[in-house]
Amino acid sequence: MAKYDKKTALQIIVKAAKEYDIKLNNKHFMIVYQEDGNSKTVLFCLS
Repeated sequence: MAKYDKKTALQIIVKAAKEYDIKLNNKHFMIVYQEDGNSKTVLFCLS
């Protein structure tokens, strides 16, 4: 595993956050799960 100094690590994190925002902006998601045998859903939008 590579080791990074604090400045480089911060640059990597900021770049990843920007790419995440670009790829997922205005996307809608639905999570389906079971609780006590009943199906439940959670809907959310990233904007």
